[in-house]
Amino acid sequence: MRWIRKSMKKKEAVSPRQMLRMAERAARKGKSEDALNLYARLVDVYLEQKAGLRAVAAIKSARSILGPGPRIQGMLIKVYSRMGLKGDAKREFNWYMGRIGSIGKDDIFIFSGMDYEEFADFMDIMEIIKTKKGSYVIRQGHPGNDIYIVTEGKFEVIRDSTRVGILEEGDVFGEIGFFHHRLRTASVRSVDKGEVVRLPSAELRGLCNKYPYVEKRLETLYTERLLKKAGEDLMLGHSLSSYPVLHLHVSKGEELTSPCDGTITVVKKGTIEIDYDEEGLSVKRFMGPGSVFRHPKISARVKAASDVEIIQADTTSLGDPKDMP
Repeated sequence: MRWIRKSMKKKEAVSPRQMLRMAERAARKGKSEDALNLYARLVDVYLEQKAGLRAVAAIKSARSILGPGPRIQGMLIKVYSRMGLKGDAKREFNWYMGRIGSIGKDDIFIFSGMDYEEFADFMDIMEIIKTKKGSYVIRQGHPGNDIYIVTEGKFEVIRDSTRVGILEEGDVFGEIGFFHHRLRTASVRSVDKGEVVRLPSAELRGLCNKYPYVEKRLETLYTERLLKKAGEDLMLGHSLSSYPVLHLHVSKGEELTSPCDGTITVVKKGTIEIDYDEEGLSVKRFMGPGSVFRHPKISARVKAASDVEIIQADTTSLGDPKDMP
């Protein structure tokens, strides 16, 4: 038997020049994501070689072909900052912010007060989405955990075929899905042509670890959204934040104390268990984040099925709870 030995060629590393050509080719073919990833790799190579000016040239090449998107501009700002050219970095930041309309960084609650170098990290993960009249950004009942920011136009919030609110420039939405990976609780649809920025959840979580105050601001928005949604679910005509509210942490297995009949509880994090008798039968219910319930007048045992955070609103202070639905 004759053995044939095949010669194996070692795969040659791609040179920066070849990588640049590959990126330009992908960009001209409309493969924007592939092109951006190649440009980002090329910039990293140039920075490792301490060739900052070549990195700047590569990013400007990307900008000339793909346009001045947030990811490209974020790369340029960070490269200038790394080279110690703070003035150039700030100039590029101001130039970009002047191009994206009337909304500024400080008009968005989660970014307010952030310096341009920190903001460049978030620009790195942003995706601009242009919308037409009547187009949906998210749909009720669909999975999703990304965060969105309105940067142009108006968007209506629709729950169960009813408009429950309007989002305008600077408004953030998608927090419930971001924190709890739940199905979307409402649809968001463009009133006319507009624009939103998408912040992918995986990348955003990484940046929240780096900038904890951003996660705290998102959680503040999340709490406000839960209280507003609870008011809508109960058809109160206003948010539960109109009432005195109490924030509680309850450990797994611990029972929730029975407050007055006018108290409404909203589950913020975790799961609660309600055990009660209904027509002689033992009934058990579990409620997760976003669930709302009035404390039943019937005898019931309410306990934490996991470590939970809840919000309790005392509605007796602003009206007779009997008149409430």
